[in-house]
Parts: sequence; C-alpha cells; structure tokens
Amino acid sequence: MLQLQMTDGIHHIQGMEYQSIPQLHSGLSPGTKVMIQGKVAFRLGVLLLKPENVKLLGGEVDSLLETFALERVLARLIGEEDCSPDIVRSDIAICYLL
Repeated sequence: MLQLQMTDGIHHIQGMEYQSIPQLHSGLSPGTKVMIQGKVAFRLGVLLLKPENVKLLGGEVDSLLETFALERVLARLIGEEDCSPDIVRSDIAICYLL
C-alpha cells in the first residue's frame, strides 16, 4: 500500500491506495503525473484511491529527480533493493477530472 503526497501546483493532498493499483509502485519518479477521475472516497483528509480512479500520465520533475536518484543509490549501498515508501513520498502532480 502506497501513501502519496499530491499537488496540482496550488493545493496539496494525500492519497492512499485503497485497493492495489498496479501502475503505482515505489519506483515511480518524483513528479510523476496522475489523473484522478470519477468518484473518490475521502476520509480524514486522504483520498482513498482505486484502480478505476487513477490514470498514470507519466513525467517527472528534474529538481526532485536528482534527490531521488541520490536516495536510490544510498538505499542500494545499504542493501535495500528498492526505495522505501518514505523515500518516494515526493510530490506527484495531479489533474482533476470532474
């Protein structure tokens, strides 16, 4: 289960996988764009995301990518195969489709 920090450039919100979403994984680059669509449950300030509500658009943000790359190298050096969820909780841009 992933918890994400998302922004549309103005508003910031948290999202969490309510059901497994194959497109979302710990290896996504910071700044990856996703589109949130349809009716989404919202509890305690967190969007509860399901596969039918999320469309991965791609992309990245250079300034976030440099930090992310360094953290991945350090994680590999200490024996972690993949970054922990704490490392990938960088901003993900979102588009709202109503």
